[in-house]
Amino acid sequence: MKYTILVVLVLLAAGCGGSDGSGNPSQEPKFGTVSVNEPVNNNRTYTTRAPSVEIRGTAYTAPDDLDCATSQPIQLAMEWRNAATGQSGRGGIQTRCESSFLGTLPVTRWGISHGSIDLGFGLNMITISVSGGSRSGNATITVNRVADMTPPSIISRSPVAGATDFAVNSKLAVTFSEEMLRSSLTGERFRIEDAAGLVVDGLLGYAADNNQWTLEPASPLAYSTTYTVTIDGSVEDRFGGNTMGADVTWSFTTGPNPDMTPPEVTGTSPTPNLSCVGPDAYVSARFSEALDSATVNSQTFTLSPAGSTPIDATVSHSGESTELRPLLPLIPGTDYEATLSATIADLAGNTLATDYTWSFRTTNTADAGAWIATNASGAPLARYRHTAVWTGSEMIVWGGRAFISGNFATTNTGGRYDPVTDSWSPVSTAGISPKQDHTAVWTGSEMIVWGDYTDVGGRYDPGTDTWQPTSRDGAPSGRIGNVAAWTGTEMIIWGGMTPGGTLLGSGARYNPSTDTWTPMSVESAPAPRTDALNVWTGNELIVWGGGEKYVDTTFIDGARYNPSTDTWTPIAVTDIQRYSEVVAVWTGTEMILWDGGSPTFDSNSGFSRTESTLRLYDPVSDTWRESDSSCEPYLGASNLQAHWTGDRMFVWADNTEGGFFYDPATDNWVPITTTGAPQVRTETASVWTGDRFILWGGQTTFDGFQDSGFVYTP
Repeated sequence: MKYTILVVLVLLAAGCGGSDGSGNPSQEPKFGTVSVNEPVNNNRTYTTRAPSVEIRGTAYTAPDDLDCATSQPIQLAMEWRNAATGQSGRGGIQTRCESSFLGTLPVTRWGISHGSIDLGFGLNMITISVSGGSRSGNATITVNRVADMTPPSIISRSPVAGATDFAVNSKLAVTFSEEMLRSSLTGERFRIEDAAGLVVDGLLGYAADNNQWTLEPASPLAYSTTYTVTIDGSVEDRFGGNTMGADVTWSFTTGPNPDMTPPEVTGTSPTPNLSCVGPDAYVSARFSEALDSATVNSQTFTLSPAGSTPIDATVSHSGESTELRPLLPLIPGTDYEATLSATIADLAGNTLATDYTWSFRTTNTADAGAWIATNASGAPLARYRHTAVWTGSEMIVWGGRAFISGNFATTNTGGRYDPVTDSWSPVSTAGISPKQDHTAVWTGSEMIVWGDYTDVGGRYDPGTDTWQPTSRDGAPSGRIGNVAAWTGTEMIIWGGMTPGGTLLGSGARYNPSTDTWTPMSVESAPAPRTDALNVWTGNELIVWGGGEKYVDTTFIDGARYNPSTDTWTPIAVTDIQRYSEVVAVWTGTEMILWDGGSPTFDSNSGFSRTESTLRLYDPVSDTWRESDSSCEPYLGASNLQAHWTGDRMFVWADNTEGGFFYDPATDNWVPITTTGAPQVRTETASVWTGDRFILWGGQTTFDGFQDSGFVYTP
């Protein structure tokens, strides 16, 4: 065994006294001391069988002319010599300054190390000398090398002979009486065999500091099984070449299995019978306990199209979880069956009671529609916070905030877009003031705009390209965030917020035929609010939700307003609460509310899923129902555009470049292609024409206001 020498020298300040290593007083008032500390102290004899030795020691010095802050320590040199062999050498020295135990005196410490020193048989007197300038010191150690004639022996073993409860996942170990030659410790010389004579594979290890040889089985041993261990007598000690001689053999028995419970599947992803699994999905399972990795592979965890052979996939496992990753995307609109084999076992060797199988279906391909950009020629100024209405043949875009003549400003400009000819026509600006954050409705012949903190609105006739002001007599006070709906004969304005932030619970009905306003009853009306959702059912206005724009308050209630009787009827409460993110559409029989979905973690299965947040309200029965679909998507829950197409809800998320059709009759979602779709943008305006979706304007994070639009045709 080699011993490392570290000699550290610190020169003591003048006048401290000391020795030159010989025991005689030094003639030089400034002197050094050198000590050998390992393997034994100075002037003692150390006996070893090793052919070489390394020693460790210290040397101290603190010259009175040393100042660590302004000068470098003096350079020292170290030499050693073995008188028995004549071998000698020099050591390297590293110096550094540090606090002294002598109080405020600076102390410099040199760390000195050197290679091993060869030994001759018998006594080897080794001298260590350290010097620097006029300072010097030395120390002596005697090493006695003796011949090794004693064969090694085993002094302890684990497990002991006859053990009956050895742990199946433990290492076996033997400890020798002396250091062993590593090259003689081979797998053939440390064997474990079962009763049938089958050798157990394992990993060997050797620790020279305690002369211990170990074998760790590659896999746990079997429970309640007797094994025989053999240490071959040809193993050698390190220095004498002595072999142990006879083989050493003993037997032991492992303990009984403490776990007799088979593992169970506690959760899967996708969940069983899910019908909207994406083509890039991974298949996962969680178990009631950790598994034996050797039993989890692509033969014991498979995925197959219905009635077909398993697909190519990789399988990984960690603890209680396992995952299958298909090498190719799954086929859209296809039934798949996943199977976990009954041969999958836990760490105790218990297997699944039976094969575990579950099925799911991949989602259909995206709706076979297409996006095209609207013609940019003749398009209105880039803007956001504008409105858009559909006339039956054109989309009218008007108002909002734009960048005009080098400044951000509210605008009274607009444009009419014809999707058939893909062309724009300008909207007159005469007779109408600029507006933003206003509302707009289409009457069948005119667009009425109103709001933006004023009580003045305008009626636009696209046939004559002219504006007329709405009457201010009896009009509601100026506001933003108000409800606006067209009943077929009147525009209803309700709720909103004043310029000072006061919430409003009042409203009025405007008749363009007579240019008159009629106030609305406030009895049983919803509490004042802004940004409430609304739909027109054909005979009633349903108002729901909303909140306070500048505080974290949302409403989950609403009411139905009947303009024929000027009465409000409260509606049942539901649990959707994201007032600024929910969209509403009227299907003809129900109001749909949706907030873009909500991802959640299912603690039962251990997998993430999308929690269904879609709600449907029936005003006839005053009842809500939830979507039962486990396939409800997640679109990011903000900047949603929603329209009723006649048989489905179309919803597009400006901020995530994604969208879906939702059919309430079948509770089914169909994705909308994103190929050619608009870039992520916010505060856009959109319309549904009857057979297509048109989106225009808005703003993006990096490009600012937009003057582009897109048409999606299913």
